[in-house]
Amino acid sequence: MQIRTVDGVAHYAKYLLKTKELPEGDPFFRFPSNEEGIVCFTDRDLDAAQAWLKGQGIEYEIEELPEPPGFEKTRGVRYSSRTEAIKHIRDGIEPESLTVVRLQERLQAAEEKAARVDLLENRLQSLEKAQKIAQEGEK
Repeated sequence: MQIRTVDGVAHYAKYLLKTKELPEGDPFFRFPSNEEGIVCFTDRDLDAAQAWLKGQGIEYEIEELPEPPGFEKTRGVRYSSRTEAIKHIRDGIEPESLTVVRLQERLQAAEEKAARVDLLENRLQSLEKAQKIAQEGEK
Protein backbone atom coordinates (compact mmCIF):
# COMPACT_ATOMS: atom_id res chain seq x y z
CA MET A 1 0.00 0.00 0.00
CA GLN A 2 1.51 3.27 -1.08
CA ILE A 3 0.44 5.94 1.39
CA ARG A 4 2.09 8.77 3.24
CA THR A 5 1.09 11.24 5.89
CA VAL A 6 1.55 14.98 5.66
CA ASP A 7 0.79 17.01 8.77
CA GLY A 8 -1.08 13.99 10.13
CA VAL A 9 -3.30 13.59 7.05
CA ALA A 10 -3.08 10.32 5.10
CA HIS A 11 -2.67 10.43 1.32
CA TYR A 12 -2.59 7.48 -1.06
CA ALA A 13 -0.60 7.24 -4.29
CA LYS A 14 -3.10 9.02 -6.52
CA TYR A 15 -1.11 9.35 -9.75
CA LEU A 16 1.65 7.49 -11.52
CA LEU A 17 3.66 9.41 -14.10
CA LYS A 18 5.09 6.94 -16.58
CA THR A 19 8.23 7.83 -18.52
CA LYS A 20 10.33 5.73 -20.87
CA GLU A 21 13.19 5.98 -18.43
CA LEU A 22 13.35 7.68 -15.09
CA PRO A 23 15.77 10.56 -14.97
CA GLU A 24 18.02 10.82 -11.96
CA GLY A 25 18.81 13.97 -10.11
CA ASP A 26 17.92 16.29 -7.29
CA PRO A 27 14.17 16.69 -7.86
CA PHE A 28 13.49 13.01 -7.35
CA PHE A 29 14.06 13.11 -3.62
CA ARG A 30 10.71 14.91 -3.68
CA PHE A 31 8.96 12.58 -6.04
CA PRO A 32 9.10 8.96 -4.99
CA SER A 33 9.61 6.66 -7.91
CA ASN A 34 9.67 2.96 -8.61
CA GLU A 35 10.21 0.81 -11.68
CA GLU A 36 6.76 1.84 -12.96
CA GLY A 37 7.26 5.60 -12.73
CA ILE A 38 6.96 8.63 -10.49
CA VAL A 39 4.38 8.43 -7.72
CA CYS A 40 2.34 11.51 -6.81
CA PHE A 41 0.18 11.54 -3.69
CA THR A 42 -1.59 14.88 -4.19
CA ASP A 43 -2.61 17.19 -6.99
CA ARG A 44 0.10 19.55 -5.80
CA ASP A 45 2.70 16.77 -6.18
CA LEU A 46 1.34 16.09 -9.66
CA ASP A 47 1.64 19.74 -10.70
CA ALA A 48 5.21 19.98 -9.40
CA ALA A 49 6.33 16.71 -11.03
CA GLN A 50 4.73 17.66 -14.35
CA ALA A 51 6.40 21.07 -14.29
CA TRP A 52 9.78 19.49 -13.61
CA LEU A 53 9.37 16.83 -16.31
CA LYS A 54 8.22 19.41 -18.87
CA GLY A 55 11.15 21.63 -17.94
CA GLN A 56 13.49 18.70 -18.62
CA GLY A 57 11.76 17.91 -21.90
CA ILE A 58 10.75 14.46 -20.67
CA GLU A 59 7.60 12.92 -22.09
CA TYR A 60 5.27 11.13 -19.70
CA GLU A 61 1.81 9.66 -19.32
CA ILE A 62 -0.42 10.07 -16.29
CA GLU A 63 -2.19 7.08 -14.80
CA GLU A 64 -4.77 7.84 -12.13
CA LEU A 65 -4.58 5.23 -9.39
CA PRO A 66 -7.58 3.90 -7.44
CA GLU A 67 -8.08 4.56 -3.77
CA PRO A 68 -6.85 1.57 -1.73
CA PRO A 69 -9.51 -0.54 0.01
CA GLY A 70 -10.29 0.78 3.48
CA PHE A 71 -8.77 4.20 2.83
CA GLU A 72 -12.13 5.86 3.50
CA LYS A 73 -11.46 5.27 7.23
CA THR A 74 -8.78 7.95 7.11
CA ARG A 75 -11.07 10.87 6.27
CA GLY A 76 -11.08 13.43 9.05
CA VAL A 77 -8.48 11.51 11.07
CA ARG A 78 -5.03 12.74 12.10
CA TYR A 79 -2.17 10.25 12.36
CA SER A 80 1.11 10.43 14.22
CA SER A 81 2.82 8.29 11.57
CA ARG A 82 2.41 6.41 8.31
CA THR A 83 2.54 3.15 10.28
CA GLU A 84 -0.37 4.25 12.45
CA ALA A 85 -2.41 5.05 9.32
CA ILE A 86 -1.63 1.66 7.76
CA LYS A 87 -2.59 -0.18 10.97
CA HIS A 88 -5.87 1.73 11.02
CA ILE A 89 -6.63 0.88 7.38
CA ARG A 90 -5.47 -2.75 7.36
CA ASP A 91 -6.12 -3.91 10.93
CA GLY A 92 -8.82 -1.52 12.14
CA ILE A 93 -6.61 -0.35 15.01
CA GLU A 94 -7.82 3.09 16.05
CA PRO A 95 -5.14 5.76 15.98
CA GLU A 96 -4.27 7.57 19.18
CA SER A 97 -6.08 10.70 17.99
CA LEU A 98 -9.36 8.74 17.82
CA THR A 99 -8.71 6.96 21.11
CA VAL A 100 -8.57 10.29 22.91
CA VAL A 101 -11.79 11.41 21.20
CA ARG A 102 -13.54 8.14 22.12
CA LEU A 103 -12.40 8.45 25.75
CA GLN A 104 -13.68 12.03 25.87
CA GLU A 105 -17.03 10.87 24.46
CA ARG A 106 -17.24 8.10 27.06
CA LEU A 107 -16.33 10.52 29.84
CA GLN A 108 -19.01 12.97 28.73
CA ALA A 109 -21.63 10.18 28.57
CA ALA A 110 -20.63 9.00 32.05
CA GLU A 111 -20.86 12.56 33.42
CA GLU A 112 -24.32 13.00 31.86
CA LYS A 113 -25.45 9.69 33.35
CA ALA A 114 -24.09 10.69 36.78
CA ALA A 115 -25.99 14.00 36.56
CA ARG A 116 -29.23 12.11 35.75
CA VAL A 117 -28.63 9.75 38.69
CA ASP A 118 -28.06 12.74 41.02
CA LEU A 119 -31.29 14.32 39.77
CA LEU A 120 -33.22 11.09 40.37
CA GLU A 121 -31.72 10.68 43.85
CA ASN A 122 -32.75 14.24 44.76
CA ARG A 123 -36.25 13.62 43.44
CA LEU A 124 -36.50 10.36 45.39
CA GLN A 125 -35.38 12.10 48.58
CA SER A 126 -38.02 14.79 48.05
CA LEU A 127 -40.70 12.15 47.53
CA GLU A 128 -39.58 10.25 50.64
CA LYS A 129 -39.73 13.49 52.69
CA ALA A 130 -43.18 14.29 51.33
CA GLN A 131 -44.36 10.76 52.13
CA LYS A 132 -42.94 11.01 55.67
CA ILE A 133 -44.68 14.36 56.21
CA ALA A 134 -47.94 12.93 54.88
CA GLN A 135 -47.68 9.91 57.19
CA GLU A 136 -46.99 12.13 60.21
CA GLY A 137 -49.99 14.28 59.29
CA GLU A 138 -52.25 11.20 59.31
CA LYS A 139 -51.34 10.39 62.93
